Amino acid sequence: MNEQTSAPMSGARRELVLTLKRLRRNKGATLGVAILLIVSIAAIFSSYITPHDPTFRDIARRLKPPMYQQDGQTFLLGTDAVGRDIFSRIIYGTRITLIVGLASVFFAGSIGVLIGLLAGYLGGWFDSLAMRIADVQLAIPFMVLAIAVAAVLGNSLTNTIIVLGITGWVTYGRLVRSETLSVRRNEYVTAAEAIGVQPARIVFRHILPNVGATIIVAATQMVARMLLAEASLSFLGLGIPFTTPTWGVMIAEGRDYLTTSWWVSTFPGLAIVLTVMSANLVGDWLRDVSDPRQQLARLV
Repeated sequence: MNEQTSAPMSGARRELVLTLKRLRRNKGATLGVAILLIVSIAAIFSSYITPHDPTFRDIARRLKPPMYQQDGQTFLLGTDAVGRDIFSRIIYGTRITLIVGLASVFFAGSIGVLIGLLAGYLGGWFDSLAMRIADVQLAIPFMVLAIAVAAVLGNSLTNTIIVLGITGWVTYGRLVRSETLSVRRNEYVTAAEAIGVQPARIVFRHILPNVGATIIVAATQMVARMLLAEASLSFLGLGIPFTTPTWGVMIAEGRDYLTTSWWVSTFPGLAIVLTVMSANLVGDWLRDVSDPRQQLARLV
């Protein structure tokens, strides 16, 4: 009994070790994982590691440069137009940014994966209708559609997630549909249909696990897109309300001071660049690892 249970565990450990070795060989992906871990830790423990209250205003210290000191307190990245600590606001903003990014990816993925699975397996009128809707949505630029939907729903955390989810499902839908069309031709799917297995069981028990790697890679790459979209909507005043510290809101608040107080917008902008770059690096690495053609090319 113990020998039977230890074999799968050793295989899982072996696969984990191989994955970590591949990650270590890819310097870009390693850097991306490290930055994402730092951002995640900052988001989880933001209430404990912020040196100052991110919403406290003090006009007496407005627009102070980085490393400004007052009454024994150091403002590492300076202050904004109303005297709030930029470093604390960036740390606190990681929580909202990651919540919006991950929740919108999950929402868009849930819709897109479900539609893609049903369209690829059922075909017929449902497939045609879903793909025509996707074609119409793809004909409209992503940000234009997001701005239009956000203008209708209004700006709030929940509405921002809904907007990004509605506008982002197409990527998952088309990708999962193409994978489903390929998987459904396999013999095990044909055998399941022949013995009368219910279509829902075939889709979620046999097809979905075989397209799971593709979904994970797409979701990782979509995180970067959603982070940029959230920052853009917040910058335009259509995303998170200005009373909530987010990176997009901070950039918008500092755009009038670029020539005199560059740090107000520069540091939150750098936070966006580093996070998006890291998500893209990790997504590219996952795509290479999960692609059999890439693995074969490395062996050759």
